Amino acid sequence: MVLGIAAPVQAVPCTRALEWLQLTSYPTPILGAGAAISGGWVIVVGGGTAPNQYTGAVRRAPILNQETGELGPWEDLTEFPGGARIHPQVFIVGARLYAMGGYTPGGAMSDCYSAEITEAGLGPWQTECSLVLPHNNAHDGFVRDGYLYLISSGETWGDHFPRAQRAQIQPDGSLGCWQIVSEPIPIAWQDYEIAATDSHVLVFGGYDFEQDATTGRIYRGTIDESGQVVDWQDAGELPIGLQNAASCFYPIGGGVYEGYLFGGWNWELDSCPALAAVWIVRIEVDGSLSKWWPVGCLPQPLMSHTRASYNSLLFLIGGSQGPHGGATPIADVYALDPGITAVPPEIPIPGRPAELISIPNPFNPSTTLRFELPKDARVTLSIYGVDGRLVSRLLDGQMPTGSHSIMWEGRDQQGRRMPSGVYLARLTQDGAASIEKLIMLK
Repeated sequence: MVLGIAAPVQAVPCTRALEWLQLTSYPTPILGAGAAISGGWVIVVGGGTAPNQYTGAVRRAPILNQETGELGPWEDLTEFPGGARIHPQVFIVGARLYAMGGYTPGGAMSDCYSAEITEAGLGPWQTECSLVLPHNNAHDGFVRDGYLYLISSGETWGDHFPRAQRAQIQPDGSLGCWQIVSEPIPIAWQDYEIAATDSHVLVFGGYDFEQDATTGRIYRGTIDESGQVVDWQDAGELPIGLQNAASCFYPIGGGVYEGYLFGGWNWELDSCPALAAVWIVRIEVDGSLSKWWPVGCLPQPLMSHTRASYNSLLFLIGGSQGPHGGATPIADVYALDPGITAVPPEIPIPGRPAELISIPNPFNPSTTLRFELPKDARVTLSIYGVDGRLVSRLLDGQMPTGSHSIMWEGRDQQGRRMPSGVYLARLTQDGAASIEKLIMLK
């Protein structure tokens, strides 16, 4: 079902049409859940089911159509062992689900758990090392070089200055102990979004405790060779102050990322309304930002909605229209059709990329990736999971004119066999990018 375009709220621009697909509704109204994608399933953890009421339910739905994002029926899995909460952080790496942090009536949480993902659902939950800092944002983590990272603002009222913490994924899938790996960002902050590129982390939007207001501030940190996040710097402003929004960023080649910012709310507007605007931005190799451009609207104004990405599709699950504090959640689930998205002409587009093909595809246990270069070029060829994390980098360097081929044996950067499922091969040629969807069978 293709929906119409929501009207703009409070003069927030909505200048281009985005077509959203309405999918199978979530079993209950939900806001502030954690979610991730694995092996053709959307998995959702926790969330709020009514004003000040939370759940510990874990559910999944199969992705029936990998082009449109059509979902099958939702089914219940093993309950989250940490109990009911809102805003848990969820990762999926390989065939393992990690869930941690979140907020309960007792405050922000620091417990951490993992479970193996199986065809039947989830294996037994395993208790992992607790976070150093409590974590209360569902969209503020990323995976890098075998580590889980969180940007966490703690819980103490006088100490909401976000810091990066990370834990290493062990060979058996368990986590090492969490460690702080950055100095505090110099702003007391929560309810922000993050974007992680190859070498930078950007933190933006949210609630500013010192100003007691929604903010549009952006801070940028650099990820050094040791994995520390250093040199936090003021990196500008969003077009409007936003908190409890959702965002999604993808590499588009040459270390450049592109991403979207969806909805959110600004409590300085009348009755704290949720917003419907969608913005696009480009993050350059040095971490600098293009101008934020409005590219359309959500199907309805939303805040505290759950985001999960799959290939180039973007799923939004539940959320609320506000006002904050008495927010009543909804059960709607949407997917964005990427073929409709219009990139503003002011954002430069790289030249035509080389065509990338894979033979065989589907495959087991290996496939050969082939491409032809019309001229000498700097090339990278990488394999990504459907959640955007890097699985393996196959090529990175200058390549001569002509035909080239390289085999991927279905393993990650550390040589570990990856589970069956959908992966993305991304070829970049002097900044232009081409993507081939890979299906690895059992």
